[in-house]
Amino acid sequence: MLRKTIIICLLLTILLPIFVISQVIDDQPTVTSARTPEIADAQRTKRLLQNSWDMLKQNRRAELIVAVDDLNAAISFLARGTSYISGGFNLQQKQLEGTFSLKIPRTPFGEYINLKMTILPSEQGLDLGSCKIGSIPVPGSLLLLLGRSGLDLLSGDQLGSQLLGTVERISFSPGQLQIGFRSGQEFATLKNRLITQLKKMRGDPDSSEELKRIHFYLHQLENINNRQTERYVSFGNIINPLFLQVVEQSRTHSALEENRAALYALAIYLGGREFRQLASYLLNPEQPFPRNRTTRYTLAGRRDLLKHFLVSAGIKLISDVQIGFAVGEFKEMLDAYNGGSGFSFIDLAADRSGLHFAESATASAAEAKRFQQRILAISHESDFFPKISLLEEGLSQRKFIDRYGNVDTERYKEVVSLIDQRLAVLPLYQ
Repeated sequence: MLRKTIIICLLLTILLPIFVISQVIDDQPTVTSARTPEIADAQRTKRLLQNSWDMLKQNRRAELIVAVDDLNAAISFLARGTSYISGGFNLQQKQLEGTFSLKIPRTPFGEYINLKMTILPSEQGLDLGSCKIGSIPVPGSLLLLLGRSGLDLLSGDQLGSQLLGTVERISFSPGQLQIGFRSGQEFATLKNRLITQLKKMRGDPDSSEELKRIHFYLHQLENINNRQTERYVSFGNIINPLFLQVVEQSRTHSALEENRAALYALAIYLGGREFRQLASYLLNPEQPFPRNRTTRYTLAGRRDLLKHFLVSAGIKLISDVQIGFAVGEFKEMLDAYNGGSGFSFIDLAADRSGLHFAESATASAAEAKRFQQRILAISHESDFFPKISLLEEGLSQRKFIDRYGNVDTERYKEVVSLIDQRLAVLPLYQ
């Protein structure tokens, strides 16, 4: 009898987790089509980010008012930047219902986790109602406990509990939710501590070495820049001398890592203040990164296109191509909104060109070496930057909608395809 009981317990120990996993993971997503971002969604997302930033600067009790349309707009851009999430929120009868599908690596049970959750009004912090993961109903209190415990386990020092504890109340009104915080700055401080702890957990042993490489190439760029005699210089003129150094360093180091560091340095040195700040946050240098203060470098005769090119290349280094292109589209949609400079397919071509440049340089160890050989053979920026003729720019919101509809129409995709075709025939990528 005892032996039979032990065998049953062992079988349950093995089979129960498998059964639970089979109920959590699905073959098909519940959310089958992601919302296509519209130009107005870019402004909604910007407003949400700005309101969130303003809230974080408040010393005392702070309230963040979020329109559900703004929240779903931000989610649509997140989904545009990654193929791993789709979904949104719906405000009904004084409760916020969320439905999401998360794509995961394929398993024998499927490749999607479908999640349904309900956020309830509360005067005592975050309160979840009925929730469902796959086909398994999960009490909201249990999901919160698991989330809080998971964050505490990852971060240590109960940071997860403290972070969730800054949420004081949640209420709803037509079309929006209000989130009350005990202190905006307390939330920001705890969030930053949590991120710092997670970075430590990651324990990247190569980060300090990468920072040394980046500083080396920043120093090389400073030397190259000091030798310039013209006020305006084509970006193509600094590629060759910089990559001569990259090739030399690759004799004793990884070509892939040297390419990454050189591209990071270019984006930091010439990509503008925003990327320099982002790189400082990610890499945490002991001293501020140097930047170009004298020479005006250009692509196709324009400084703005070089910034688009390098920022997109830099984003590729820290994320992937899809996210980088989504960021570029988001920026252009903001420009197309009322009062902006207009949607520009020329800017988008520079974005896509920078992504392609970085992807080719860092695709693999073998590709990194081939990239070095090809780039030393180029003689002009036209060898790696596409023609921008017949690409429209300055499109207002109304003109963009009239001509292209949105970013999922065939006409819009034809222009993106034209840009890709021009990139594919450039000498650098042959």
